[in-house]
Amino acid sequence: MVGVCTFGYPPNYNYNKGKCVFNDFEVLTLELNRLITNDGLEKNTLSYFVSQALGMLPKPSCVVSYSDPNHGHYGYIYQATNWIYTGHSTPKFLYYFEDGTVFDIRREIDRKGQDHGKMIKKEKILPTERYIYFNGDKRDKKEMKKHFKLKTCDYPKHDNTYVSDIN
Repeated sequence: MVGVCTFGYPPNYNYNKGKCVFNDFEVLTLELNRLITNDGLEKNTLSYFVSQALGMLPKPSCVVSYSDPNHGHYGYIYQATNWIYTGHSTPKFLYYFEDGTVFDIRREIDRKGQDHGKMIKKEKILPTERYIYFNGDKRDKKEMKKHFKLKTCDYPKHDNTYVSDIN
């Protein structure tokens, strides 16, 4: 095995049936939630892998994914496979507790019923970057584009040691 790509339903219920992405238009909305491959693969292997995985999904569908610059991921694979960049997500924070536990905003709910002591620090971190992919034939994509309500932005460019190390 050289890679894994998994899709699932977005945890944000506002994405169900495209409510957060489209005006008056319902479509199956999925999230690309994990993508990993071995290092040292031939050039373009990752983009080929992602495009093949997308081709196996039901059509029409809309796929959302996020890159996390806090971990050195800027979404270059989404840019290479022609996803739509729609900007940053809401601000993110890390919460530090007395017992050494650290939670991000999505895990805040996990601490209910658990005693980690007093929160000692709240640190703002970079927001994730959101990408959208219209999956379908030309007619499906045209219809999704017609009802698309998110702002489209220019692709972000960052220093990316992962990309520059390969080239």
